[in-house]
Amino acid sequence: MDSHPFDIVSRSVQIACKGTRCEYKHGDWAALMSHVDSYLRSPEFDSIYTQRGSRTLKSSSSDSQSDAEHRFFMSLARTCDQLEVASRGPLGLFLLDMTGAVLTGVIQQDRFSVILSGETKLIDEMESDTSGDMKKILTVAIDRAAAKEEDGMVADENEVINGPAHRCKTMRAELIAKKWSSIMDIFLKDIICTDPSRSPTFTEATNMFNGSFVCGLISSTLRHVVHQRLKIAKNLLAVIQLYEAGTARFDYHFFDFPILEDEFSGFISLYSLFNTQLSLRLSRDNAQASLCSWFMAGDGVDLVCETAQIGDPDENSNLPHFNEFLSSVVKASLQILSPKSTHALLARSLANHDRYLALMQLCNTYETYKSENLRPVVTFYKAIAFSGLGKPLKAMAAFNAAARGVTDCNEALLLALSSFEKKAEEINLGDYYVVALRYLNNHRHSEEVIEMARSAIALLPPGHKCTDPEVKRMALGELIKRMLHANDWQSIVDLNYGKLEDEVERTLLTSARAQEATIPHHLFKLVFSFYMKRNDFEGAARAQYEYAFVLRTQAEQTPELLRKRRDALAVASTLLDLLPENDRFMSFPSEVFDFSISIPFEYVLYLSCNYVNLNRQNSKLVGATSI
Repeated sequence: MDSHPFDIVSRSVQIACKGTRCEYKHGDWAALMSHVDSYLRSPEFDSIYTQRGSRTLKSSSSDSQSDAEHRFFMSLARTCDQLEVASRGPLGLFLLDMTGAVLTGVIQQDRFSVILSGETKLIDEMESDTSGDMKKILTVAIDRAAAKEEDGMVADENEVINGPAHRCKTMRAELIAKKWSSIMDIFLKDIICTDPSRSPTFTEATNMFNGSFVCGLISSTLRHVVHQRLKIAKNLLAVIQLYEAGTARFDYHFFDFPILEDEFSGFISLYSLFNTQLSLRLSRDNAQASLCSWFMAGDGVDLVCETAQIGDPDENSNLPHFNEFLSSVVKASLQILSPKSTHALLARSLANHDRYLALMQLCNTYETYKSENLRPVVTFYKAIAFSGLGKPLKAMAAFNAAARGVTDCNEALLLALSSFEKKAEEINLGDYYVVALRYLNNHRHSEEVIEMARSAIALLPPGHKCTDPEVKRMALGELIKRMLHANDWQSIVDLNYGKLEDEVERTLLTSARAQEATIPHHLFKLVFSFYMKRNDFEGAARAQYEYAFVLRTQAEQTPELLRKRRDALAVASTLLDLLPENDRFMSFPSEVFDFSISIPFEYVLYLSCNYVNLNRQNSKLVGATSI
């Protein structure tokens, strides 16, 4: 149903439902499907599509219902096809012949079709003196493959499998066998293995082919080529299996059957997945569109051109620039958008545009395609989808599972992370967790932000391979900021940071100095706890003294502020008493205090009055300011 326009499906539903009335707006697919679901449970459906007389003792009511639904949807599909064929009445031909573009096609009642060149090498190979015999062999092979897919044996199966193709001499003729071998080589080597880097290139400045018509034409052409190649591969595999079935009686030395079967089976598996992914449905402008159409209508064409480095055209080409551009983008898309591609542009685009349901559907399609190389990036995008769909626990688990791809230098995952304004070779584990936390934080999963930040920091010391101190500082700083935003002070204090402890200290001090003094739970209290946890009494005293200075800078000294200043100075004084005599002083970097500000001597007096056991000359309070 998704492959037909709404009008066709709507009319077909009315016919299949035998005129059952339904009120829905034009283009409302959800209401139309709801009507179909209701009809499947109605007495009218049961009376028309359920065959009572065919029920046996072994059959159940669920089997009968399933058979009835199958008959209904087969009838609906046939009606859709018939109505669409009837609605395509040709109105005329069109020819677009202008500078840089030549297009021909057919204008129809509900659309117009553009005629493009197909797989010319295959066509030339098929169109020969032996084409009649080869078409006969192909027909028998397709019928035989269809018979094998049926459940159980059919009456004339033996005739289909061991039929005319095995008895006729033309199938065993060396010329025919060579032709089939040549066709298979062309398909596998010349067509499938086309390198998009050989395509002509167009720079953004000269690329004027970016309208909606061009995007739609590229999308339609791409889906058609994928569907066509999938069909050709299935037919050629049927021919291979037909020849293989006769190897007991005849020797076909032109074919290496195990290798050919593996290659074609792998290609069919890949392109079946490719076709499924391009055909995924999602809403666009209150209507349903395929993923391929949505992607190309957005930034898809630009992404493909950028990834494939499509730039300046070939001046020696015989094709007009537009035709060459169309061919280049489609060829590049076949490689870059392929499910086995490490670029994963479809998933990246869905994630960038917050289309999380479609992203989850896309990731789920990979369950049937086993590729260890793509597992980390698929898991990464599935985590993004989980987060956007309100499933933070599953998102966190998926993010943690995909993190190993960074340490293993997985190409696909590094390319996905490089889209966040960083080169793939510079990505490290800290950068990965920054991206993961960003998604969780943007989707308001605060508890999971805390938990993931804790696990990320625990992993950074042994796993952080980056040698650039600035990059390391930025990565860890971003993680700490996420935890600060979630007010998880306890975790920040308790975590073991290893060699990165100095970076954490600087991050906390920077955040504390940026806060206003009147905030009730000031970050200098967190800095104080951070030092105390590590038995750094000098650092704790320094934090309390700096907090007192911040309070001193307020214009209005309220009783509450004065009490906080007193308490901070008292704690600083007490902590200095715990230090050896030669270390009972505090020093501050020059950026902490402004030289133009003079601190009243009352601070020094307040601290000094508590040092009853110290010599006045040995008691020092040294700062960047003069006291």
